Amino acid sequence: ESGDSEGYYNYSTSDWYKRAQSIERVCFTDVYQDSYGRGPTITCAAPFYDAKGEFAGVVGMDILITDLYRAVVALDLGEGAYAFLLDHKGNTIGPEGAASGGEAVGRIAVLDGKQKVFLSGDGVYYAQERIKSTGWTFGIRIPEAVILAPVRSVNRTVILTMLLFLAAFAVIVALVFLVARRFSASLTGPIAVLKKDVEKISGGNLDYHARICDNDEIGDLAGSFNEMAASLKDYIKNLAAVTAEKERIGAELNVATQIQADMLPRIFPPFPERKEFALYATMTPAKEVGGDFYDFFLIDDDHLALVIADVSGKGVPAALFMVIAKTLIKNRAQMGGTPSEILSAVNEQLCDGNEAGLFVTVWLGILEISTGKGVAANAGHEYPVIKRAGLPWELQKAKHSPAVAVREGMKFRETEFELNPGDRLYLYTDGVAEATNAENQLFGTDRMIEALNRHADDPVEELLPSIKREVDSFVGDAPQFDDITMLTLWMN
Repeated sequence: ESGDSEGYYNYSTSDWYKRAQSIERVCFTDVYQDSYGRGPTITCAAPFYDAKGEFAGVVGMDILITDLYRAVVALDLGEGAYAFLLDHKGNTIGPEGAASGGEAVGRIAVLDGKQKVFLSGDGVYYAQERIKSTGWTFGIRIPEAVILAPVRSVNRTVILTMLLFLAAFAVIVALVFLVARRFSASLTGPIAVLKKDVEKISGGNLDYHARICDNDEIGDLAGSFNEMAASLKDYIKNLAAVTAEKERIGAELNVATQIQADMLPRIFPPFPERKEFALYATMTPAKEVGGDFYDFFLIDDDHLALVIADVSGKGVPAALFMVIAKTLIKNRAQMGGTPSEILSAVNEQLCDGNEAGLFVTVWLGILEISTGKGVAANAGHEYPVIKRAGLPWELQKAKHSPAVAVREGMKFRETEFELNPGDRLYLYTDGVAEATNAENQLFGTDRMIEALNRHADDPVEELLPSIKREVDSFVGDAPQFDDITMLTLWMN
């Protein structure tokens, strides 16, 4: 950032952050040089937790040694007397940082942690008090002469001297104790207040505001928590609105899925009274609704129409176009005519007002049931596959016509086919052959025909589910890219 503002700092990687997190209590760092050039510094850190008792973060505060030294160490105790502050390693803490404590360290080291006062051999008294919150030691060095000077100056009795000594010593001990408590409270008090406020916010009370006690690092941190709580509250509100809208759209799509499924023939066998043939079909959309469709219906007692189609595009627009195309094809076919005439009439109707530029590939066949002879028109659709009695499945290639609704005034090429007893017809959309796995490989027509031949002995109602399982096994965890629609006709 420009100016003298601080840039982003990743606190979670700092030693004080990780240490407070690991020991789960208030802790202090060793003395270090502040990165902003302010001098020797220490950091006090305390962890805080959310309403579930799980770790949520660490609150930290920097303290300049010069401020600390000026507040609690720079005391005027008399000639040759001085106060000193040692860290947990025994190093003296002063305005220049942490350094070997010299004589003070050597003298204080002989104290066993219970003894408060020590008289050295050279006539110097040392007093100490341990600061529990930091692990430091606050001590005072006073020459015996300073303590006894008032006695010697007035030539008091030995008893008075002892009384004065004891009184002076009591004052010193009390001073050490009070300074230690004052330092501990001033250091950890604001952090404890902020910790409680943060716990209320992390517990879910986003309307609560952390108290900003001072215009320092703790105050800045409290302000940041207040801003975070406000932002989180707005985010939750927006998320709730988005979720509600998503659920509404999901419910509408579920209804659309059911409507589309109900438009396709789903009762099998569809013509149980007709023993000359058997039919089965499936459609699996890639999204909630799809653009593929199939249809079969009797034009009269001796003519069966078979339709399989694929609308360009995906989702709701393709589904709407699919409904129109399916309805127009069936209505026109029941009026009579060849597949070419039917598709030509439907093409003109779909081109009218087709601002979205959608089109549909269609395979339309009309079978004369009594003779097994049929006529088909392929408008840009996949090649059909036929299995003759006793022979394997084979792809039936013939010239295509353009897809329906590409342009007005089109004529569609027709081809003849014949299905004898024992023959089978398999129709499909490109979602089968173009199913893609994680390695971006296509299932392809070769694998499709191999799968058909592997399941050549499956009953009519089990063949298509078997092919779908083969496709799913090949695709694996890759998402379904396109609608998968299949139809099969068996002549008995």
